[in-house]
Amino acid sequence: AMLCYVLHHLTPARARFLLFEAARVARRRVILLEDSMNQWSLLYRFRNRLHRIESDLAYASAGQYRSPGGEAMFLTHDEWTTTLGSSGLFRQVRLEPLDSISKYGHHTLIEATL
Repeated sequence: AMLCYVLHHLTPARARFLLFEAARVARRRVILLEDSMNQWSLLYRFRNRLHRIESDLAYASAGQYRSPGGEAMFLTHDEWTTTLGSSGLFRQVRLEPLDSISKYGHHTLIEATL
């Protein structure tokens, strides 16, 4: 199962539910592409807030989207490892920053093995 740039648009509770569903239907692993860094600088925190506001405006017209109301799911690498590892769903979590192939430093590949 693969989730690409979805979880940071959700509340932590909704993200846990979606991860549970992804793990339920996956055979071996769940692959995540997410906005993440070792630590968020002030500039990136501001960027994350603007991204959330942009998403709120873009998806509000769809009528189905509920804003998480904050940046709670913009997790650092350590926070992703802890969140996924403590979920009870995954045996192993591996992160690979994609800054070597992306001009943006916040793209991260996360492999969570069942």
